[in-house]
Amino acid sequence: MAEKFDIAVIGGGIAGISAAARLSKHAKVGLFEQEDFIAHHSSSRSAAVFISDYGNDDVCELNLITFDELQSKYPNILKQRGLMSLEKDGEIDQFTNHSNSLGLSKISLNEAKDKAPIINLQFVKQASWRDDVYDIDTDLLIQTLRKECLKNGVQILTNHKVKKLERVNKNWILNSQFQSDTLINAGGAWADKIAQLASLKPKKIQPYKRSMARVEIDTDHEINNLPVLFGSDDSWYAKPDAGSMIVSPADVSPCEPHDAWADDEDIALGIYNFESMVEPKVEKLTSNFADEYQQIVNLTGMPTVPTIKYENEYFVSGRDYGNPQQLINILQTFKSSEYDDSRRVLERIKTLNFHINTAFGRLDQLLRKIETKINTDGNESTD
Repeated sequence: MAEKFDIAVIGGGIAGISAAARLSKHAKVGLFEQEDFIAHHSSSRSAAVFISDYGNDDVCELNLITFDELQSKYPNILKQRGLMSLEKDGEIDQFTNHSNSLGLSKISLNEAKDKAPIINLQFVKQASWRDDVYDIDTDLLIQTLRKECLKNGVQILTNHKVKKLERVNKNWILNSQFQSDTLINAGGAWADKIAQLASLKPKKIQPYKRSMARVEIDTDHEINNLPVLFGSDDSWYAKPDAGSMIVSPADVSPCEPHDAWADDEDIALGIYNFESMVEPKVEKLTSNFADEYQQIVNLTGMPTVPTIKYENEYFVSGRDYGNPQQLINILQTFKSSEYDDSRRVLERIKTLNFHINTAFGRLDQLLRKIETKINTDGNESTD
């Protein structure tokens, strides 16, 4: 065996690094992370907002404990931001109930404009607010915990994906190389896969993907002090981030564990909904975490045929638009068609047919690549 630990933590996200840091005062800890660096996935890409009473009862109790510790031990990690909900249809009862469920109180439009000068009162009909919502400096938090780990002798093993787990004489054997008395599964979206490696019953954890992008907006207002803004219909949210704005369509898409990306049409929809409530326009998209996905598409040719449904019409990437800005322009100028029901059914079937043809075209390309690779490998082995 190369190394023996008292505790092996699998997963270098916020759960894994914080568990390792706390336990490192009392035990010899090894932290196993499959990527090149810790906090590669959700932990470094979230909107990073702290709301003490958000979540179920157990989460809220943990939130309160966490808040007290962060305030006392790490005073620079939380920064008060505030949260504002914006509504555009004038539906009073629905908006009031939604605001109350999130602990927000209704404020006047003038107050809302004072707190968030970029909102457009031509479209915003109602607003609500709460003060006790905080930014989390995730980078500072993770680096602080990392320093604590290193100070206490934690061995942080990046590029160490756990592929095999065995139970031998009350010890865990990781990848036939490392030994540990105790195992902590902090795999996040991969937690069930880790459980299966350990021959344990999965918890049926369903990963979800949320898209967001960092954008620059055309405004003379100081944006760094803006609150978190979100649509009361949960169709978007936005917050300042390092001189730019993070914008999201607030999507919650079930997915398999993977290195998440933001699809162009999701980002376009989020930007469109954001722009419909504020005065500035988005000037530039600076980051959407799509690089990894594009590399996968380029390498494999696997199909990507997403569709946006808007006002009962369908807009298809590659057929109706080629990039987010084109989709935004379409949505901004779109007027609901006068198609009758039979025509709408026909349009939906045409959209489905486009998807099927595109998917089979990409599949044919992929099969040809596989066949070519098999033939090439066969010729090399023959030689």
